[in-house]
Amino acid sequence: MPDDPLNRHPFSGIHEMHTAKEAILCALVNPKIKTLLIQGASGTGKTVLARSVASITDREVVNIPLNVTDEQLFGSLDVESLLRDGSVRLNDSVLIRADGNILYLDDAGLLDHRLLKMLLGSVDDGVVRVERNNVSAEYLMGTVLIASMNPLESSLPQTIMDDFDVSVQVYGPKDPDIRIRIAEENITYRDGQSLFGPSNGIGEIDIRLDISAARALLPKVAIPTMLMRAISMLARKYRVQGYRGELATINVSLALAALDGRMEVSESDVEKAALMCIYHRKRRPKDRTKEECESKDKYGNTGESMLIDVIRRSDAYREKGNEDATDDEAACFGTDADPIIVSEEDLVMRVGDSFDAIDVIAEIDKGTYAERRSIRSLNSRGKSVGEEEYQGGILDLAVGATVRAAAPFQHRREKESASDMAVIIEMKDVRNRVRHELRRRTLLFVIDASGSLIIGSRMTNVKASVMSMLEKLHSRRDRVGIVRFSEGDTELIMPPTKHVGSVAEVLANLSIGDRTPLSEGLMFTYEYMLSYTRKHPEEECYAIVITDGRANIPLREGADPIDEALELADKMRMPGLKWIVIDTGIGYSKNDVPESLSRRLDAKYYTLDDLKDN
Repeated sequence: MPDDPLNRHPFSGIHEMHTAKEAILCALVNPKIKTLLIQGASGTGKTVLARSVASITDREVVNIPLNVTDEQLFGSLDVESLLRDGSVRLNDSVLIRADGNILYLDDAGLLDHRLLKMLLGSVDDGVVRVERNNVSAEYLMGTVLIASMNPLESSLPQTIMDDFDVSVQVYGPKDPDIRIRIAEENITYRDGQSLFGPSNGIGEIDIRLDISAARALLPKVAIPTMLMRAISMLARKYRVQGYRGELATINVSLALAALDGRMEVSESDVEKAALMCIYHRKRRPKDRTKEECESKDKYGNTGESMLIDVIRRSDAYREKGNEDATDDEAACFGTDADPIIVSEEDLVMRVGDSFDAIDVIAEIDKGTYAERRSIRSLNSRGKSVGEEEYQGGILDLAVGATVRAAAPFQHRREKESASDMAVIIEMKDVRNRVRHELRRRTLLFVIDASGSLIIGSRMTNVKASVMSMLEKLHSRRDRVGIVRFSEGDTELIMPPTKHVGSVAEVLANLSIGDRTPLSEGLMFTYEYMLSYTRKHPEEECYAIVITDGRANIPLREGADPIDEALELADKMRMPGLKWIVIDTGIGYSKNDVPESLSRRLDAKYYTLDDLKDN
């Protein structure tokens, strides 16, 4: 193991983080617990804790580099052995080194989600399957994966969160005395003056003995049927999908009992395990915010203590069977539940009334963009999906394919050439990699912020519908920007960004003007997107104009503002940009200008009612 202070940091010398430490001990005791996620703000000691595991086990902590490639992580084929005797062998990889050790991944949210999903599947199965150039290989790999991430810097989709057996939160200690002690011990320890004293923990040897004893006891530990039923009911109340949450809760409960030297799982074990295994999987309905679901109920319980309260009422569940949820639980965990995707959603739901909008991009392209599609990469970025004969241009050499293409001709070439090269390669053998990368998109919302939108609370609906669309777009990591136009004030108030929280905050504070300079708003958008599309030719760009069409300020003095806007629209079609027009007019404010505008722009046309996802 490298002589690294982080690797030598004693597990017992880490203050606080009791739940995270318990979760790690459970993973070391129960081999069915294979993946653990530690979430917390930067500087809370997540990495130090994960690497300190080496001090309480004989296993090495193997680090996964953040910029790891597919071949570095899972393994690459040994081309030499394949050519020499046809045997399929794999070169060294991170997962090969992780077999029998502890695997650590820092900043899990920043790793390519495809790689992370494959990694979690391999760790869970205990088998790594590798396919390279139509040649397959696999190997057994037993490890525990400890991952960490800062939820303020990145997020993971619910499908990946569900693959983690356990997820825990860590926080920096609030007690100033503890913070001072941590600083003092850190300085002393890094200076090499002394090791941590026994006052900081029971010691590494005692922890090792506890783990060994718990492993031996684990097969004898039982869990009462009543608690099994409570776990199942708990998963149903919190809208947990699949069985992973229940199985993980059972496995952690068994480990906790074994660590405590007991042969039967207690209520307390299940309470702790549920917070580790179910809480990050819970889902909530679209019309309730996270704050509403986690606010105190009439008994003073928060969302987490409500979870524990369900277990404490498990006797009632056993007697009454599938009892209906309480009013508070039914409100927060009803039938039409959506996953908690990102923290920015809290801002989304505060903007206006609930407004579940359709995915306009998926609608435009007849559903083909409901999922992100990959496109052929014109450079060396992206995932390698195959090889092809080199035709000139950028050389992205596929070594294995090139050697295989040259292999049949080696005997003849060796006779004809005086070269002492192991493999003689000619230009006709050269193969280039074929790569695909995610299709990138930018959406610019162009919002009419004139006073007429105040009527009938239409601006509230506009904001809510945009935020609902943003939630869908965020899951695909599309870029989103906002242009606002009203009397005397047309500006780009948010340049295109992937950070939905920033867009939500700007939109929530969007100011309202008096009159509508529709021509100015269109011209501003056209000029901005003309420059943007030239700088980002690989992206698909959309301009979404949201207006009631009641234009009353022209660009040219004396011109009719509506006719001018329609004439300008005729000239605003450009390659790489698609227009969308959303008509916010209702009642007496409803007119045919937005629809006419959509025809001139060759744009898809919607009304606010059309946007509602029914």
